[in-house]
Amino acid sequence: VTGVQTCALPIFDAAYVFLFMTEKIETTRFYVLSSGVRISMPVSKHFLNRASSRASFGYLNIPWINDKQWHPFSLFQDPKDPCTQQMFLMKAGDWTRAVHAALSRDTTRPCWIQGPFPSPYSHAANYDNQILVASGIGITPALSTIYAFKSSRRIHLIWVIRDAEMLE
Repeated sequence: VTGVQTCALPIFDAAYVFLFMTEKIETTRFYVLSSGVRISMPVSKHFLNRASSRASFGYLNIPWINDKQWHPFSLFQDPKDPCTQQMFLMKAGDWTRAVHAALSRDTTRPCWIQGPFPSPYSHAANYDNQILVASGIGITPALSTIYAFKSSRRIHLIWVIRDAEMLE
């Protein structure tokens, strides 16, 4: 019985995520930068309500690149629109390079997202004084944490980058 339960748990978990935590975003906006792609997507209230904190990540599927691949990226909230989540895909591997190469200009295309799932920064709510350390693209969960707790916590950010374009 234990072996059957061990095998069944991942199947039930995957089914739950697929049925209840997966959304198709028809109006995903892709912004092309020299170092990667910034993605901005309006998510449902249901998606936002599932977030236990503002620091989270999601799995992204871009069907016009490969409809079978899901890749994890940190989510950060658009400061101007709380219902819009953003991701940054740095050109680092084959898949992210393929996304960048497929986009010659800023565009709007559909994609799928699963999540949100809590990130390591999700424990930030437990502390009054915070020192957030990030490098490169690791800034995205730190930005979410800063936005969520800027009025109630003392927050210091240490961010190391190689590409000045990321400062945008």
